[in-house]
Amino acid sequence: MASLLSTAWVIAQVATVSGLAFNVPSSPPSNSSAQLADAPVGVSFEFFAFPGYWNDVPSTSTCLQNLKDLSGTWPPIRIGGTTQDRATYDASSSQQVTYTVANAGDAPSTLTFGPSFMSLAGTYDGKVTIGFNRRLNNLANTGGGGISPTYGAGLWLLDYVMQSLIMGTETLYFHHGTIGNCQYCWWGRYSMGSPYFGAYFATMALAGADKIAPLDDQTTGYAAYAIFKDDKPIRVLLYNSDYYTSGSRPSQSFTLSGLSGSTVSAKRLTAAASTSRVDAGQSPTVAGQTFENGSCKIQGQSTVESATVSGGKATFTLQASEALLVLL
Repeated sequence: MASLLSTAWVIAQVATVSGLAFNVPSSPPSNSSAQLADAPVGVSFEFFAFPGYWNDVPSTSTCLQNLKDLSGTWPPIRIGGTTQDRATYDASSSQQVTYTVANAGDAPSTLTFGPSFMSLAGTYDGKVTIGFNRRLNNLANTGGGGISPTYGAGLWLLDYVMQSLIMGTETLYFHHGTIGNCQYCWWGRYSMGSPYFGAYFATMALAGADKIAPLDDQTTGYAAYAIFKDDKPIRVLLYNSDYYTSGSRPSQSFTLSGLSGSTVSAKRLTAAASTSRVDAGQSPTVAGQTFENGSCKIQGQSTVESATVSGGKATFTLQASEALLVLL
């Protein structure tokens, strides 16, 4: 998509609360992450539903391709979950998976899978992991609490990825469950999910990077992450997690120092509210763009913002529930 330098957003305006200031280090600091994987943001598919996602949901291939186009690497996928725990391999079966459910939104209590299931998994050009049913490596923390189809969940996902990488996680696999009954899924057969926007923005921020480091003290709802390649800063991710639904929308200013050049550009992740849902007609946007329901094709023209650098400093304003990727 062609880029459009936007003046519609004035990203160096005065914020409604006291500003935050961060110096961008010229090299990775001591609290940086380890070497990043080429594609840290991965996708998990529930075992019984995997053939359905692959064969019957057109968005699957395009959504994965979108992430690959950002990073240059196919996102890794994991196939597993509780239905794998109760699945039986049938070497004589000609079906990828066989099961019966009373309702389309249910997961099967028993199922079988045949050799063609593995053959289907082998058609993916990226890394595939079968199983690894450990979730967060904590037996008491294996439920689905807190899941959400809202834009706020996409913002959470974005920050969760960054913090996890700093703590030493190599790859995160975000789960996709029963088709048509999956509130947390990034996409479905007919509609996009708002969390995909957070995954896309996270992949954009980390594309080609070697390390990431927090610039803030990690004690507030505001964050700044410096992203490095070849020991030099290439991007800064700014994050405002303040909750917003309606009325006057508060904002927060971020001043970055240690910058070179006369201007920097930026791309914004935003939505009408923290509670925005694509299936309710309130799609988030990434740099002004959305993803088409039913196909995941990128829609619209990319909007790139600009800010003036003076004395090595530039100031950016993020409204409540927004993130901004500053391109150095």
